[in-house]
Amino acid sequence: MKRSSYTVLTGLILSSLLAACTGAGAPTTTTIAATAPPSSATTAPAPTPSSTPQPAGPPASLVDWINLVDAHPLPAEDWEAPQTDMLIYEGGEVRAQEASTARVALPKNLVRVAPNTIFTYAQADADSTRLQLEQGQLWINVEGLDPDQSFEVETPGAVAAVRGTRFSVRVAPDGRTVVSAQEGAVSVIAGAATITVTAGNETRIPVGGDPSTPHQLSPEEQVRWGMAGDAELSVIFPAFGTAQTMTHTGFLSRPALSPEGCYLASFYYVPGSASSEKGASGPVYADLCTGASLTATLPLSAEAPAFNPKGDRLAYTDYGGAKPQICTQALDGAERACFGGDRYYGWPFWSPDGEWLAFYAADPDGGIQLYRARPDGSELQTLTAGQSGNHHAQSWSPDGEWLAYVYDTSYDQPGELWVLRADGSEARRLSDNASASSQTTWSPDGKFVAFAGFDKQVWLAALAEDTLIPIAPPENHGCTQPTWSPTASGWPLSLFCKDATQGKAGLWLLTGMGQPPQPQLLLGTGLVGGWETGSVRAQLDVAGSEALHRGTAPGK
Repeated sequence: MKRSSYTVLTGLILSSLLAACTGAGAPTTTTIAATAPPSSATTAPAPTPSSTPQPAGPPASLVDWINLVDAHPLPAEDWEAPQTDMLIYEGGEVRAQEASTARVALPKNLVRVAPNTIFTYAQADADSTRLQLEQGQLWINVEGLDPDQSFEVETPGAVAAVRGTRFSVRVAPDGRTVVSAQEGAVSVIAGAATITVTAGNETRIPVGGDPSTPHQLSPEEQVRWGMAGDAELSVIFPAFGTAQTMTHTGFLSRPALSPEGCYLASFYYVPGSASSEKGASGPVYADLCTGASLTATLPLSAEAPAFNPKGDRLAYTDYGGAKPQICTQALDGAERACFGGDRYYGWPFWSPDGEWLAFYAADPDGGIQLYRARPDGSELQTLTAGQSGNHHAQSWSPDGEWLAYVYDTSYDQPGELWVLRADGSEARRLSDNASASSQTTWSPDGKFVAFAGFDKQVWLAALAEDTLIPIAPPENHGCTQPTWSPTASGWPLSLFCKDATQGKAGLWLLTGMGQPPQPQLLLGTGLVGGWETGSVRAQLDVAGSEALHRGTAPGK
């Protein structure tokens, strides 16, 4: 089979650290007006009394924030620390700094402020609302406008106006304006032209130029919508920073990011001309912050890389010896240490505190058992001895006290979902309908284990109630790879679903229990930005790890 070279888009899904690469672009003026369907956005409270005369228009209200956010409620005032329900009057501003974001409620409307963004609440009266955006990005859900009302967002290069829509306006570092829509339609005015951008499309306006013909959302813009994934503009996964690209021959599998976002580790492969053949393969490892390749620090036989969530080491499986072994090394390749090699050892997963590795290893009857050990291989303990078959697809609970895994005797037969304590005690079966082709995953609050069923739909195991909750897939779709959002509860939940009739695949979003999945990122067939569709999923999982939730402001 002819090998191809695929370009991989990474920068927009690298979580917080790449935000530092985002600079303010040349001023561009874009105005956007909108009207949108109703939502449950927080309604701004009545203004608090003040000795300073307040503008007559309705105020906005700061709903919540993550990391470094400040605001000034009135024009020409000093920046202040954020407060819950803080009022922002006409002329006031909200600023989200690096790796930070905020939600602002306007009367009947909601705004998500991206990292490295300042926006001005420029005009607020009974009939019109206008925001000004000099740099960065806003996602906006406009709701409940009457026919004689308007909503606008203005940047230095264009004007957009909408009625009943969920849309985004971005001023890129080079000064161009990007307007995209998820629902409804947006009218964009720039230069001598006026165009309409409908749902699922975007337009780009160069500095001083006319808007481009609307076209399908680019992978970059689709991924950015992970910062505002539903009507409440929830952060599904952090998606900001200057776009970076990697070009590599073949497909990337299970890409992983270090906690601070600089290091990317993966494994590439090139399919053979027949299903029984295997083409070239090997590790991919790079420092994205410096652009340096570190692949040479890994053995060519390294697979399944995983970063210590609390340290500066990388773990992986090394298939280079007579039997696979598990190795760890410092991020720069120093201090390499391995254990195993007497039989098959593979797929290490770090505990949340970074003190243990959970992995599986072959047993004499041909199955695989789960083990845990310290990163140097000491204190090795068997967790699932006594039951022949395969124990795998393991994952740690957020507190590190439990492990979930799938047990099966054959990959082409239904498996069982089990949980046990991290020391191997208190094992119990939760389901007899699990697929070994997808990892188990815990909600951040520890209440649910999400897993892919053998019946091609996703299930939630509610641990406290000891019940199973099915997630009905979209019509004609099969769903796998559930992924929780980086919020305290984990909602919304995203799924990777494939249309059995058309062959198209994409991400679907479940905003809450009992709600039907909604399309979020439709990948089509083949690749998006060079990621194999399954690897896009894995990459998004990594990007949505801890980066934003870890820095949530107190009380949020």
